[in-house]
Amino acid sequence: MLVRLQLITILIIIPNIAGSVELPVPLERYDLARNIRYIEDPSHKLTIRDVRQLTDWKHSRQAVFNQGYNDSSWWLKVSIDNTQSNSNEYYLEIAYAVIDYIEVFFVQNDKLEQHIETGDKAPFQNRLIQHRFFIIPVNIQEDESLDLYLKIKTSGSVQVPLVLWDKEQFLTHESRTTILNGLFFGTMIIMFLYNGLICIILRSKTYLFYIGYVISMVIMLAGMGGYSFQYLWPNGTQWNDQSILVALSCIAIFGILFSQNFLQIQNYTRLANTLSNVLIVCALSIFLLSFFVPYAQLIREMVVLAIISCIFMFITAIYCYLKGATAAKYYIAAWSFMLVGCTVLALNKLGILPSVLLTEYAAHIGSSIEVMMLSFALAEKINREKRLRILAQEQALSIQNKYNAKLESTVAARTQELEALNSQLLQLSTTDSLTGLKNRRYLDQYLTEELARLARSQRPMAVLLLDIDHFKQFNDSHGHLAGDECLKRVALSLESCIRWPSDRATRYGGEEFCIVLPETHAEDAQNVAERIRNKIETQKIEWEGKAISITVSIGVQIAGQDFQGSPTNLLSLADQALYASKQNGRNQVTLSSVTC
Repeated sequence: MLVRLQLITILIIIPNIAGSVELPVPLERYDLARNIRYIEDPSHKLTIRDVRQLTDWKHSRQAVFNQGYNDSSWWLKVSIDNTQSNSNEYYLEIAYAVIDYIEVFFVQNDKLEQHIETGDKAPFQNRLIQHRFFIIPVNIQEDESLDLYLKIKTSGSVQVPLVLWDKEQFLTHESRTTILNGLFFGTMIIMFLYNGLICIILRSKTYLFYIGYVISMVIMLAGMGGYSFQYLWPNGTQWNDQSILVALSCIAIFGILFSQNFLQIQNYTRLANTLSNVLIVCALSIFLLSFFVPYAQLIREMVVLAIISCIFMFITAIYCYLKGATAAKYYIAAWSFMLVGCTVLALNKLGILPSVLLTEYAAHIGSSIEVMMLSFALAEKINREKRLRILAQEQALSIQNKYNAKLESTVAARTQELEALNSQLLQLSTTDSLTGLKNRRYLDQYLTEELARLARSQRPMAVLLLDIDHFKQFNDSHGHLAGDECLKRVALSLESCIRWPSDRATRYGGEEFCIVLPETHAEDAQNVAERIRNKIETQKIEWEGKAISITVSIGVQIAGQDFQGSPTNLLSLADQALYASKQNGRNQVTLSSVTC
């Protein structure tokens, strides 16, 4: 144990020994992170000749070399000893796709043998090996040593996952990785297409925001993984960085909009709804600025905003759930995975967490689970709303059935009026607001229908036209309010005197009323008119302590089976009979002598 501690101490004190890599036999994959020595160059002035002469190299103890966001250049050094009995071809993999500038220097026997420049600021086709990451061929002869110097400068997070691969093993690993990434992006695209079709069918804003969120997530992760640069814009070196910033801001915008609509936040907390709108404005501002401001000046702010948005929406969802939002439980379960994934990725980019497989793919794992769970949640929400609609329809149908049963048990003949009763607009447009009787518009329509039926049935119809006697003097003496009360009392008397549901009492206009009596002969019509006249004459109107009497004059016109005129003609004949009643002294009924 003591010997082991002494050996560890020596390795720490002597960086040249600690940084040396002795290749295992056989070599499949070797992580060089623990063997990296580094120097920071804030001035960007050091050259390979300068750094080879420096002795103050620091030994990296991270699982992956990670310095977060900064503006310095970084020099890395790894010494490799090949003790194998053959000279295999190796690949040096820098497994981080968004490094701006990379220079690799090969030094053997204290001589610079090769210098390679790469990075995502150079067109993709300039790479030695066409791969989404940076792959550098390395040849080390048997029993030879190689010093690798790397110069790194980037506007994003300074991460250098450095791995030395056996060529064949790398190709095998790459095929597996491609399959896994294909499954991930395939799942995301399927979710996008599936929910996009539902969005088109339902025309739902919630689904629209959701698919915007999904496609933004795909673009961001494809950019971070180097797929966008390889397949979509291999020459768009500037846009390659900006696309990540644009995608991140769109994730925040669509994610918050989706959360607002899915959770119905405004119904539970106005403060959270207002704060979420502020976050949307901030993300939208970064989205717009990303087209004009360099990536390096905005990415830190966007990462911080993304973390705040994730945490804020998660807390808001919990609050809404506690306030009774049932849909929030699905959201919380789904967002938990995304929150953890994005937070881990963001902390990784800020240099707080090391770059290992779990942190690098945390967002992929979290987002894929979240997207599927949210898709299920949306489907469940639609099903729940469908069930509520069906329940409401069943309740409405039950009420309607009870109402119909009651209506049929009391007045079977009123089935013709159901359509009018079910339409409030039609009711308002055909009813006099003062008396509650049907108005002139309804009278014209009803007379047209009854005359058509008369032509078919060959049975007579009577029309009574009624006018309140001296109504103008009544208004002048007692006021318009008393006049309105008079009209209402007359309307009530008319309704109490009609015989059948098919009889219609309507307000003709002013102080005039019209009663239509289908299938009624002259004698019956005159009896009804006398009953109306007598009832109005005998009743008193109580107004301001006075009992006031009123009378009416009535004209009766019978339309026989040979009548060929219009409703206007029929009303005109009835009006002539009414005029005769007034001319003969009022308060009487006149049966028209005109046969029609």
